[in-house]
Formats: sequence, C-alpha cells, structure tokens
Amino acid sequence: MKLILLVVRVFVFHYNNKLPTQISPDVAKKLKDAITDFLSKNPDVKYNGTWWNPNTGVGICDWEGPKEKELKK
Repeated sequence: MKLILLVVRVFVFHYNNKLPTQISPDVAKKLKDAITDFLSKNPDVKYNGTWWNPNTGVGICDWEGPKEKELKK
C-alpha cells in the first residue's frame, strides 16, 4: 500500500509597492502575534517566512498546509 501525502504551498506576492518601507516595533509585534494566533488555530499550517524589500515595498509570504482552504484565510 502506498501512502501519498499532499501539501499545498502558497506564496503570497505583495508586488504593488504599497508595503511600508519601515515597520515600527509595535507593528512588527502585532504581525507576529497575528501569525502566532493563526497558527495556533490551524496547527496543520506551516509558516515558512516573509521576505520583504523595504526599498521597493515588495514582499513574499510562504505558507504550506494540507488544505488550500486553510491557507486562504
């Protein structure tokens, strides 16, 4: 018998140059808390990170999980 595991991987691209060029410590904490809260409610989802270029306002978020619906939240 074969066991097949499916994982959905989602990259969220923020490329409209509307991300801030600076993030205050308060905003960074709120973002971290929101991600932590989401992950606690969705234990099958994995957050791989966010990469952001403050010079251009472009960013990428990397998420993966077993169900597309969970990742669209």
